[in-house]
This record gives sequence, structure tokens and C-alpha cells, in this order.
Amino acid sequence: PPAPNAEGFPVVFADDAPIRGRAGVDRFVARVVRGTNPAAPTPRWMVERLEAAGMRSLSLPVDITNYVMLDLGQPMHAYDLAALASPIVVRRARAGESLVTLDEEKRELDPQDLLITDSPQGEGSRIIGIAGVMGGAYSEVEEGTTDILFEAAHFDAVSIARSARRHKLHSEASKRFERGVDPALPEVAAQRAVELLVQYGGGSIDAGVTDVDERETPTVISLPVGEAQRLTGVAHSPERIAELLTTVGCRVEGPVDGAFTVTAPSWRPDLTLPADLVEEVARLDGYDNIPVVLPTAPAGHGLTTGQKARRLAAATLADGGLVEVESYPFVSDTWDRQGIPAADPRREALRLRNPMADDAPWLRTSVLDTLLDVAGRNVSRSNADVAVFEVAKVARPHGTVPAALPGAEERPSDEVLAALEAGIPPQPWHIGAVLTGTAEVAGVLSSPRAYDWADALEYVRRVASALGVRVEVTRAWMDKAPAHKGAPMPAPATDPADVAPFHPGRVARVFVRAGRELVDVALAGELSPA
Repeated sequence: PPAPNAEGFPVVFADDAPIRGRAGVDRFVARVVRGTNPAAPTPRWMVERLEAAGMRSLSLPVDITNYVMLDLGQPMHAYDLAALASPIVVRRARAGESLVTLDEEKRELDPQDLLITDSPQGEGSRIIGIAGVMGGAYSEVEEGTTDILFEAAHFDAVSIARSARRHKLHSEASKRFERGVDPALPEVAAQRAVELLVQYGGGSIDAGVTDVDERETPTVISLPVGEAQRLTGVAHSPERIAELLTTVGCRVEGPVDGAFTVTAPSWRPDLTLPADLVEEVARLDGYDNIPVVLPTAPAGHGLTTGQKARRLAAATLADGGLVEVESYPFVSDTWDRQGIPAADPRREALRLRNPMADDAPWLRTSVLDTLLDVAGRNVSRSNADVAVFEVAKVARPHGTVPAALPGAEERPSDEVLAALEAGIPPQPWHIGAVLTGTAEVAGVLSSPRAYDWADALEYVRRVASALGVRVEVTRAWMDKAPAHKGAPMPAPATDPADVAPFHPGRVARVFVRAGRELVDVALAGELSPA
């Protein structure tokens, strides 16, 4: 391609809001062809190749940009030169701006969107398109267009990816830009496009060449000679390492003082660390050459006391005929259905910033929140006899202060990390079970029996016995206040909502004595009919 000169169409970079400290554009090549035949058809061979790639033929200039993109991997755009005003300005969107794109949709722009604009005198800035995603209806190539300006640029992958997702515009261009395009391609692609247009559409190539090039210096990596052997266990000679890295386009110098100086090629932006180069060496030399060495397991201390207790409790319930399940900890507002009062701590739940499902944005505060859904789903599918349990964590965010979300520009400081750690709510381990249907089936010497509150209490006693814990049981609710206070066991609740979602009068409260203190550890009984 010819060298850039002052006669090219003016282009200005005005990105005043870079993302992650990186400008949205670092290279912009513009080439002009004048006097083309607007009625010139696209050659049949090019139409067939475009159709084979899933594209339809539109017009010769547009087809050439698509063909060059498929051929070289460089997205391009063609403009009607007569509709453009000097200069082209690449900038971020401003508040309140909108654009009608080529798909005839009006899109409200975000301040992080990178735009291609021009600046006619007296009219302010006009938007030509969303950079790297889709052009606008204004300045598109039309049936009578004779003068064409080709654009071939290199845009930041993160900036393009965010705009494409924000507007749900996943074009062929954006798919390539967000995965990384070779920044050395624009001048080659632009030259190829103008040559094809002149060959099949006539006209002449303008002498002016625009190439605004603000690329960063190529990545230079210091690779110790023994790094490949340290990471893969395979001994490579320095000559072999240099040969393999040269194969993928790297420029290798040395070794000097036991290390190579490696310059990554422009088309490999993923090569930034010595480990990346070692991966290339291992891949090209063959993964099957890496020896299989079983690492020596360090001596440990076995399971913790908590792990042993949880496994023992699960095994006890499974031995008693229950089935262990694992449910997602995300719930909707299930507390109204359970009749839990407004002041109950279980209503104070943690809402996720980015939930997996919009209808389940909360973290459960009780294992029953999800176990009841599991049991209900089984019953609704004609599985009336259900006995399930789960050992899982719940989130109790009372008193927790969420930390602000840190940026990704640099590693968070110790103070920021400490605030994040403090913003994580307590997540204690809970165990819960739901029983419904028949506890004992009809036999020769037995009658069928449904589960009742005594079964639930018996399973609590079994788990406590397996863990070597002595529990005490009392009524959880009574229909009137106790006649006197000071009893050894705490007074039962007098409001049915205090024992929700259980049936008042058919629920027990389980305690464990810790010295002179009584620790409330469980509720067991029949669920409320509601």
C-alpha cells in the first residue's frame, strides 16, 4: 500500500472517555475511489462466495467490503463521499444522542458507545455509525453513488463488545472486532478494496491516503530459556524454542543472559506473558511429549470437625429413608407464601446484583425456602410420596454493609479487599427436610400410615444422637400466655406467625444445653395448611 500523505480525507480521534484506560480506536485508514460506475454489477464469482458464507449481495462497493472482511479478517465500511463533511471524528456518544442504523432501527446511544461522526460547518456533529458495530442510514452507499470512501480501522475489543451487547447488534464486524483484529491489516485491506472496486466498477484511486496510526509499541516479552521445562517438564534446546516461536510469527532475539527477547506478532494480542509463549512451545512440540507425572499428595489432617458432622448427619437421614437433594439457593419472595411475619429475620434477604433468573433474585435464608419448592414440584408430577433433605448454606445478611464494586483497572488495595470481605454476609450451614405422603405402605401385617409431626421430630433426634448431642424438646406454640415465668424451658410463642411456616400446636422447638444456656437449634412439626 502507498504511504499516507496530507492529501487524504481528514480523520480526528477525540475519545475523551477511554475504557480501562485504553482508547477506543488506535488506527484508522481511509481511501477514496472517484468516478465509479454506480450500475456496475458485482462479479458472479464474488456473489457466489458471499452467498456461500451466508451473505446476500447488495451493491458492488458493499459487497467488496464484505468480501475483503471474509478474505482477510478486517471489517470495513463504505461511505458515499458526497454525503460526508470533513473531518471524520471518532468520539464517544453524548447524553441524549440517538442513531437510525442500517437496519432502520432508532437506537438511543450510551456515553460509552464509540461513534463515527463528521462535522459539517454550521450543522454540528452528525453521527455516521456506531464504530465497529453498524453504520447509520446517513451517508450509506446508494444507487447513484459514484465517489466512495472506504474505512478500515482497528477498534478496542472491549469497547465494541459492550456496544454490541448493549444494542443487541451482533454484526459480522462486531463479532470479529470483539475477538481481536490484527491492527496491521487496515492498510492492506483498504488497498485490496480500492483495487477491486476499480477493477470491476471503474473509476480512479485518489492519490490521498489517510492512515492515522496511534498503535502501542509491540509487546516484548522476556522468556527465560528454562521456563518451558519448568512449566511443562520437557527439556527443549534454545534452538528448538526459537524455531517454534518463529513459526507462530514471533521475532526472537538471543538468548542473552539466559533469556530470549520475544516480540509478539501483531495478530497475536493474546501473547503477553512468558507462560503464553510456553503454551505455544508445548502446543507445537506436541502435548503428548509432556510426561505424565503423578504429583505427590501432601500430608493432610483429614476432614474437619464440621465436615465430619455434616457428612454424618446426611448419612443418618439417608439411612432413615430420606433422599438427599441439592437445590439452587436462589429464590423469589417465598416468605409471604410461608406466612413469615414482616419483622422475622428470615425476611431480611440478600438481593443479587446480577441474578441468574429475574424471578429469583434473592438468596435463601432458610433451607425450607427451596426444599418446599422441591417437594411441591415432585407432588405436582404425581410423585406424592416424598421424603427429601438438604444440607446447605443459607445467607443471613443482617448487619452486613455491602462494599462498593471496585474497578478492573488495577488490583484492589488491601483496604478495598477488606471491605469486600466484610461485605460478605454470614452463611451458616443448615439442615432441613420435608416429608409428605405415605410413611409406611400397606403390608400383610401393617396398615398404611401418612407422615406426621412425630416423624419430623424423630429425624431431629436421630441426627442429634448420631452427633452425640443431647437435645430437649418443648412446645413451640400455645393458645394463651403461660401462667408463670421462670420455667426451666423457654415459654412457647403465643403468635402463630412466630412458628411459621409450621402448624401451631403441631410443632416442637428443639434445644441444646450449653452450660446454663439453652440454644435453640431446630423446629420440627407439621406445616401450616395454608
